[in-house]
Amino acid sequence: MLFAAEIINVFGTSIIRTFLAIYMFNEMHVPMETIGIALCLTSLAGVAAIYAGGSIADAWGRKKVLVAGLATQVVVYFMLGVAIQASVPFLALLAILALSSLVEGLYRSVPDAMIADVVEPGKRVEAFSLVRMGANLGWVIGPVLGGAMLLFAPFCWVFYVAAATTFAYLLIARFVLRETRTARSPEKLSFRDITHIVRDRPFLMFAILGAFMVIPYQQLYTLLSVYSSDVVKLDEFWVGALFTLSGAMVVLFQYPISLKVREGRLTTVLALSALAFAAGFGVLALSTAFVIPFVCM
Repeated sequence: MLFAAEIINVFGTSIIRTFLAIYMFNEMHVPMETIGIALCLTSLAGVAAIYAGGSIADAWGRKKVLVAGLATQVVVYFMLGVAIQASVPFLALLAILALSSLVEGLYRSVPDAMIADVVEPGKRVEAFSLVRMGANLGWVIGPVLGGAMLLFAPFCWVFYVAAATTFAYLLIARFVLRETRTARSPEKLSFRDITHIVRDRPFLMFAILGAFMVIPYQQLYTLLSVYSSDVVKLDEFWVGALFTLSGAMVVLFQYPISLKVREGRLTTVLALSALAFAAGFGVLALSTAFVIPFVCM
């Protein structure tokens, strides 16, 4: 059910992530450095929410947090569509985007927690891979159809589509998914618990290295999309096709690779994946030819 829900939900949200920076740059005429700072600030709004959402999900149950978060997100996406349609100032749009990031943070980690609740440790790599394949099936469909839609529809429809797909996810969460947290935690997580993370040096190093991987990954949805549009001159359809390629590769290769990964050392695989990531982005420096973003991806 989570696999199916991810396909539906990501179909809508992938269109936002693919084209939002392009819209800000081309239609709102916001400089790229301002877009970068703005998206950084909206992401920070979700950081504390992720921490709080995990604590609430432990105390009250996974399903309640997921349903409440999705219901609120439907409303926020609709608000964003109306804001775009009304051509609100950039700062007003940024405030609603920050609210969306905050709401998403509350329930973002819940599906992963539900998987960990019901799947034994030895099979979790494959389980997480399967759900991620579902998300990337949404990426296969969403960006290319979104790009085709934007050739004739206004940008506000991106958020209306996302509201509709999030509502479909909400229905699945409310009426199909079951609660997976059988025991309630009597304690509430506090910010003092961060000291435990600092003392756990291997976990802290893993988190820091993970952050270094996320930095280039996030450029896929800001700099790469604008670069492909403004420098390489891909139209909306081909930008969508570029991100569809990304989703298709994950769908085809994620699960078989995850089966091979457990035969070796995970740390070695992470190092090799970092090198592949670096090579992919390095390709962009070679040329501005039409094919280069696709080679990068």
